Amino acid sequence: MNRPERRAVRPSAIVLTWVVALALVGGLLGGCMRLPESGPVLTSDEAAGTRADTGPFIEPAPPTPGESPAEIARHFLDAMMASSLQTNVARQFLTREAASSWDPEAATIIYGSSTTTSGTGSVSVELTGVNRLDGNGAWVGREESEALTFGMRVEDGEYRISKLPNALIVPERWFVQRFRPISLYYFDPTGHILVPEPVYVPRGEQLATSAVTALLAGPPRALAATTATVMRTFAPPGLSVELSVVVDSEGVARVSLQGDAQSLDPEVLPLFLAQLAWTLRQDPQVQALALSIGGEPVALPEGGTQLSIDFGAEYDPTVAGSSSLLFGLRDGRLIRASPGAEESLAGPFGRTSYGLREVSVDFDAQRVAGVTSDGGRVLLTAVEDPTASVEEVLSDGANLDKPSWDAHGDLWVLDRRVSGGRVAVISDQTSRSVTLDGVTGEATRRLLISRDGSRYAAIVGPAKPTRSTPDADGNAAGGVAAGGDAAVSAPGTDRLVVGWIERDADGTALRGVAARVVYPAVGETGLQVTSLGWVAADRLAVVLRVTQDRDQIRVIGVDAGPASLDLPTSSRLLGSRVTRLITSPRPNAPIYARTELPSTDSSRSDASLETPFEREVESSVDPEIKALTYVG
Repeated sequence: MNRPERRAVRPSAIVLTWVVALALVGGLLGGCMRLPESGPVLTSDEAAGTRADTGPFIEPAPPTPGESPAEIARHFLDAMMASSLQTNVARQFLTREAASSWDPEAATIIYGSSTTTSGTGSVSVELTGVNRLDGNGAWVGREESEALTFGMRVEDGEYRISKLPNALIVPERWFVQRFRPISLYYFDPTGHILVPEPVYVPRGEQLATSAVTALLAGPPRALAATTATVMRTFAPPGLSVELSVVVDSEGVARVSLQGDAQSLDPEVLPLFLAQLAWTLRQDPQVQALALSIGGEPVALPEGGTQLSIDFGAEYDPTVAGSSSLLFGLRDGRLIRASPGAEESLAGPFGRTSYGLREVSVDFDAQRVAGVTSDGGRVLLTAVEDPTASVEEVLSDGANLDKPSWDAHGDLWVLDRRVSGGRVAVISDQTSRSVTLDGVTGEATRRLLISRDGSRYAAIVGPAKPTRSTPDADGNAAGGVAAGGDAAVSAPGTDRLVVGWIERDADGTALRGVAARVVYPAVGETGLQVTSLGWVAADRLAVVLRVTQDRDQIRVIGVDAGPASLDLPTSSRLLGSRVTRLITSPRPNAPIYARTELPSTDSSRSDASLETPFEREVESSVDPEIKALTYVG
């Protein structure tokens, strides 16, 4: 990719733009794509231009007479790397009974390296760097090592595998060449906003088929105990893809489903279509969709037989119609702070300094919440209305974090106490406590809520918090304001936690569940996490302290999948420390990284470094503006 010419910018504020542009082609493994049981094995020449992956073409060999148990196990693993994703050769290494019962679609095991040890009646395969996907292609966990046991039996005079895991077992180097992430789209419990669920897909021409198949399978199995209140689907039960989803030459995805057309409630049809449209639009070939069930065309809300792939914009998980403006504080007063367009505001915070250190503006830029300089109170008022009153909606804080709004109109606030983090949700100017798994009671320093209100992300340190000196924005190292119960853990001890927010049918937040550590990965030496922000509905930008005077910005998926299985080169090493990261999940929204260049090396230029962020913008925001923020 050709990069635009880089221009020098002031050291105190660099501007980046994250373009989430995935070449999403392929189909889901496991329950999302049926692995062929038989078929021709192509040669390299025959496969040219037609195979469904970007790695080298692999044609596995079947068993040969006289192979030992260890050789059978090793060659069975090799056979699962067939470029065509066929399992017919792999099954030849199994006994007839095992071949008929083995289910490689139940899960995927991805490993870094393997060692085979032969035993009596079995072979042990030691895997290192193990990642697991469920049957829908969702990442479910990582282990530093795992031992698999293959039972052996002599059949027709040759050793064959009689017992084995129900999983496709492949090396990481093979997987990353052939798989990419996409998101399946479900709804929040109220049915008012879409919720993305990341999965991994093989590259190829079957993305539309695989994505629809996975979507019909329903929300992730990992949340089986709480799915009813975390996310929901409006796909009628019992539907399945009929053969495949065909994308014609005009970009129309013809979704033909098996099932009862009468099961599709006309009132929820638009919601089901929104799920299909948002999921299918990730295939660059798809421009529209046509739906039929049981051979009968489905009447579409917009009339006709085809639906634009842009359907369902009002359910955007980053909040449809949300403001793209920046806000901040100058001399203690609220202003619009976009580059070259600074503007005073008529509301109470714009006319009078209330001694605020942080502000958070709601999505339509109508309301603003502010944290007082002592970290003890949250004030709420209108952005523009000069007659609006200022309400104190939280008054007992010790060291309050920057608040976060969600699509349900809730305002979330973390109180960073020495005794552990405490989370409050403010609805209709009433505050109540909510327990978040992995956050409440921990040394939590930063809390973010996804715009759709389905997830939370937090910087957590395992040690008891200590005090720190504030930076130029009034924040302590690690993004915590000085004073009160400031919580700042020691370098190298931090973790980034992501969990789900459970809600009732009315959208009331009940608790945070199923928290995962998404950084550091298992076996990875962690760095200090100093800041984070949403850069997409399902991705976070994280600032890591690499050295005393240099930071790295890394992009991490909310599914907790390690970077090696995610976006390639999804990090950037900066020539200085980041004092504040300002992000938005809206597509192509600039990322602002307030930086400070070390006085010992003023020659470093952030603008000259290679980066996964597609381009830099010459405009910057005046560093004298404090508490810079997007809405949300």
